[in-house]
Amino acid sequence: MTACVLENVPVEEIQTNEQVREVDVKDAKTLALAASVKAHGIKQPLGGYRENGVMKLVWGHRRWTAAIIAQLRVVPVLVFDRVPTRSEALRAQLAENLNRVDMNAIDEAKGLERLIKETGETLGSIAEEYGFSEAGLSKKLKLLTLPEQIQGAIKAGRLPASAGYELTLVVDPAEQFRLAKEVVEGRVSRDALRGQIKRTSRPAGARSKSGSSVRVTLPIEHGSSLSWASHDRSLDCLIDQLQDLLGKARKARTKGWEFDTFVRALRDQAKEAS
Repeated sequence: MTACVLENVPVEEIQTNEQVREVDVKDAKTLALAASVKAHGIKQPLGGYRENGVMKLVWGHRRWTAAIIAQLRVVPVLVFDRVPTRSEALRAQLAENLNRVDMNAIDEAKGLERLIKETGETLGSIAEEYGFSEAGLSKKLKLLTLPEQIQGAIKAGRLPASAGYELTLVVDPAEQFRLAKEVVEGRVSRDALRGQIKRTSRPAGARSKSGSSVRVTLPIEHGSSLSWASHDRSLDCLIDQLQDLLGKARKARTKGWEFDTFVRALRDQAKEAS
């Protein structure tokens, strides 16, 4: 994309992108966003361009819908100085989605898949361009192999994406549904889920690396350290959890959050998941 300028654009002058599914105005998240928008305004600008006198959105369709529900007259839009190519529009959408704290992993994965299919980009080049690990992006794509009902639970926030990643390791759809239901109902934690999956997939006689949760201190550079506790004390588990944490930290940084704010958000998420 090229240069852009921030403008306040009348809501009625905006046209949605026909390539994007219509946002459900009755969706709980959209209604909650509309209430927030009505009280506090739109904090993140939408993105779009003018074509034949019409403002067309590249991203921000849910915020635009929320603004209509909240009866706002104008919304902030980053307006690009020319009509973007399809590839440029997809890149802009993906960059926006990957850096949103509230973006669900399924929509992120679909945006990533769309960019790969339509541009021929590799995961490696995308990871390098956007500052993410190739393994982390690969995990996101694997979520799209899950049954639609499980994807829907992740998108709705009933099933954590971290649990979804574990379920992609299960071959039997019936077993995926059974385990997903246990997580949604709060009967199984993410670590316990990982343990169950490893036990059922481990060859007979193989020794478990999992055990009781023990806290360990991991020394890093310049005298710093990280404290880590998990029922699964394997390098795979450590790498997965560090990648999840790094992704959340990157998103928080784009929001301008301070460290203490980020830590409080992590604690709140942990309480909600418990």
